[in-house]
Amino acid sequence: MNDVNEKLMKSIWPVGFESKHVKGAFGRRLCGYTISLEAWRRGLEVTIDSTRANAFQHFSISSNEKKIKFNRSRVMLTTASALNITKDKEATRKCLQNAGLPTPVGIKINRAEGISKALEFVADHDYPVVLKRVVGSQGKGVYSGIKDEVELLYYFTQLVDNFDEAEFIIEKHFTGDDYRIYASRERMIAAVKRVPANIIGDGASSIRKLIANKNKIRSQNPFLSKGLIKIDSEVSRFVENAGYTLDSIIQRDELLYLRDKANASAGGDVIDVTDDIPESISNSAVLVVRSIPGLECCGVDILYNSESGDFTTIEINARAQVGVNMYPSVGTGRNVPESIIDTYFPEAPLDGSKVNPNIIFDVEEALSSLIRGVNSSVTLSPVKNYKSFSRKYVRLSACDYVNKDLAKKFSKLASEYDVIGNVQVLPSCDVKIYCAGEGESVTSFVKAVKDFLSPKEVLEKKWLGPVKNSFVVYFKEPA
Repeated sequence: MNDVNEKLMKSIWPVGFESKHVKGAFGRRLCGYTISLEAWRRGLEVTIDSTRANAFQHFSISSNEKKIKFNRSRVMLTTASALNITKDKEATRKCLQNAGLPTPVGIKINRAEGISKALEFVADHDYPVVLKRVVGSQGKGVYSGIKDEVELLYYFTQLVDNFDEAEFIIEKHFTGDDYRIYASRERMIAAVKRVPANIIGDGASSIRKLIANKNKIRSQNPFLSKGLIKIDSEVSRFVENAGYTLDSIIQRDELLYLRDKANASAGGDVIDVTDDIPESISNSAVLVVRSIPGLECCGVDILYNSESGDFTTIEINARAQVGVNMYPSVGTGRNVPESIIDTYFPEAPLDGSKVNPNIIFDVEEALSSLIRGVNSSVTLSPVKNYKSFSRKYVRLSACDYVNKDLAKKFSKLASEYDVIGNVQVLPSCDVKIYCAGEGESVTSFVKAVKDFLSPKEVLEKKWLGPVKNSFVVYFKEPA
């Protein structure tokens, strides 16, 4: 494994939001789950709506003072007019220009006008240029760095053929590194630098193998796991243009880019730069949010040229993926959910420093009845807060009394001693206990189970895994 892959493995994620804590929410559920989890741990009421429940899209958070609805990361305090502006790249550009904020010069073109209006724009502003959709995300339908009329005609045809839209945008290309900044109207919360999909040679593995190795690492990342590098026509073209085939072996430490877009969803890397980003850019991101009346917080996409110091805002996302800032490829992930709750629920019963990061709610259980259409909404049971939280794993071997009636007995004891966790009953008459709660209660619960089962052998050790806010008994079938 080369040094870059080692760095990818060593990125630091927010405490209490490691992969084992959010296992059931990798990908599109990540925003809703992490924000809800933070709110729930802080003693706030969380209600999940059945609309697009499988994606954990709509939910509300309530305190004694107020209730706020969310659409993934979008706070529903954002007005409809603000949302319409952020969805329309041309409307966004006008708002930024009116506020005196840097953004590329550009115009709308439509199908009826064809390529002629795009050529008129180039005559006034020269190449390179960018063609893109008026509405869109994840870099789909964005063609940057267009350097001549042949490419302009080709990519205009791609837009017309592949997207059923009446209008597109042409704008002046800006050369710079790609930054995603999550900001509110008051401050910058987190920032990452996005790098197009790439591999680094080790002198022994083929390009195909290097891609597979990198995908294996990305699959362990709660956010990047849904943005693996796919070997498609674009990747193949980049490899071919570099003079290689997918079976070629490139030299150790040689960097090979596989795409031109930096989107994580297309296999790009994410590097945390929250502590290093120039103040001029972080301040500008906040001003971008303020430039749109009614916009609460959002992701701001900025291109920054480190040589000249110039930068420009190219896009705003009112429903930004918080996972990009929480789970970088390299660096320290930022606890964006904590910042969101701090901003909108300062009255929460617990502040971020007092939550128990080891307790989670079961995302599959929470969404199950919504997905099946049984309920239109589900309110999570309040989190259990213990003064002296203790976790223990116990394996009881060759127990005298093991049958299906144990489920009721275990559940009754768990309720009596107020412990959470799970019990696994094995076909071998061994019993695995994973329990948590107040220290004395956990000890008493384990003793009561041992007295009841009379095991021949007992193994006890500390349990380090996250604990679900429930108690479940599983009977494992023979293999």
